[in-house]
Amino acid sequence: MKGQWKGRYRGTNAGLAVVELDDEGDHLRGLAELFDDDQSRPWSLAFLNDVPKRGNFSCEVELAFVNPQTLKIISAQEAQTAAPGVAFPNKAMVAGEWTPNGLRISWTTSVDSRGIGFLRRGRVEYKSQYRPNGRINTWAKFKNHILTREPQRFIFRGQPLTARLRTTFHRTNRADLFRYTSQDIELVKRYVTARGGHIFDLSRAGESGALYSLIQHHGFPTPLLDWTYSPYIAAFFAFKNATPAASPDGKVRIFIFNNIAWRADYNQVDKISLVRPHFSIFDLMAIENNRMLPQQALSSLTNVEDVESYIRECEKIRKKTYLEVIDLPITERVTVMQDLSMMGITAGALMPGLDGTCEELKSRLFGF
Repeated sequence: MKGQWKGRYRGTNAGLAVVELDDEGDHLRGLAELFDDDQSRPWSLAFLNDVPKRGNFSCEVELAFVNPQTLKIISAQEAQTAAPGVAFPNKAMVAGEWTPNGLRISWTTSVDSRGIGFLRRGRVEYKSQYRPNGRINTWAKFKNHILTREPQRFIFRGQPLTARLRTTFHRTNRADLFRYTSQDIELVKRYVTARGGHIFDLSRAGESGALYSLIQHHGFPTPLLDWTYSPYIAAFFAFKNATPAASPDGKVRIFIFNNIAWRADYNQVDKISLVRPHFSIFDLMAIENNRMLPQQALSSLTNVEDVESYIRECEKIRKKTYLEVIDLPITERVTVMQDLSMMGITAGALMPGLDGTCEELKSRLFGF
């Protein structure tokens, strides 16, 4: 029952409910947020500390609110000041029921407001909903296909498996991003500062994004997905570690995303906690990260566990296609890697340092 659960609620008011739960062994804990359809109003949040993994439950929770202008946690009294004429409770009695299809919740509050909602987890355990472009099924066809794409409008991501888009943070057993930003990242910052010397100012969005990018490139889970402006660099990372034994369908996947259209249609949000669900694209600062420039890298930042379903919902709303998927056979790996090497796209070029140098020499001396 861990993970991110989302769904509509109705009652005294209506909106979107998001619950993020971490597995704590014999129970769950996390954060619940109720985003009012009136986006000018502060939204409610409650910290959930002892949620059972099955059956029914009820508990009384203390409520806080988030100011939509400052994105800071405020009290019920401060919320009343921010939205005169609206009653904001400081407590709620919450009832929940785990069902085979999701989480049913209801509540009453200290100001006699009430609500009910049904929340579902994303389809993160299922195969990708995106069907690959069946006409582009060889390396030669892929190279011809990308020549039709306008430079800089599209960005690319390569994966050694045909798995769904999902951040490294959301692939862990964790879901509570408030806990991640307020506890985990503060600890990581101390250790990274001791190693590198730069003191990251996490109150500045550019620096927090730069820290996420740096630690992701060194193996720490983050809510980022790496992208590149180069389709060839995306192909390199798709094929680099791809093996027939590790791929159930014998294919790698390359995503093509319409970066310009997405940024024009949706606000890009530089926070992952205490904000509405979003998927945002940023060119992050390369602080102590010498890989970003040669990889022509940029990143998506998201607080959504099921990224693909979120993008598909946006495509339906806008009646546009933002994301295209191309699958290529792993059997072409040697040909692709040799071709990319002739272009100068190698581990040594993309990953400055001893690791990249050794990986490139390994390929050169022992074969791809």
